[in-house]
Amino acid sequence: GAAVAREVVGDKGLVVSIEIDPLTHDFARRNLERMGYADVQLVLGDGGLGYAPAAPYDRVAFTAACGSFPAPVVAQLKVGGRAIAPLIEDDRQILTLLAKEACGERREKICPVLYVALRGAYGAEALF
Repeated sequence: GAAVAREVVGDKGLVVSIEIDPLTHDFARRNLERMGYADVQLVLGDGGLGYAPAAPYDRVAFTAACGSFPAPVVAQLKVGGRAIAPLIEDDRQILTLLAKEACGERREKICPVLYVALRGAYGAEALF
C-alpha cells in the first residue's frame, strides 16, 4: 500500500505509513528499501492515533476496518482533506469517505468491502 501511495503522490509528496505489528512493520521496511522507496516514512505505532509529527495531512487511507473514523486522525487532517476507511456497521464493512470542511465533516458511503480489523485504541475490539 505505501509503495502505491508513493507512486500516486509522486516524489514531491510525503507518504506516512503506520503499522502496529513489529513483524509486519519490519517486513514493510525491508520491502520498501528493496524497491527503492527510501522516502516513505514508516512508523511503528497505532494507526488509530495517527502520526502528529507529520500532520496535517491532505489524505488518509485506512487499510483496516474500524467502528468510526478515529478522532486523532480526523484532527490531523487538513481542512479540505479527505479520509477513507472501511467502517463497521451492523456486522458489515462499508467503505466510507470523510471530507473535512471548515464547517464540519461530510461523509459518503461508497460500497461494501471486507478488510482485516484495525488493532489498537480505535480498533474493532474497542466497539464491544
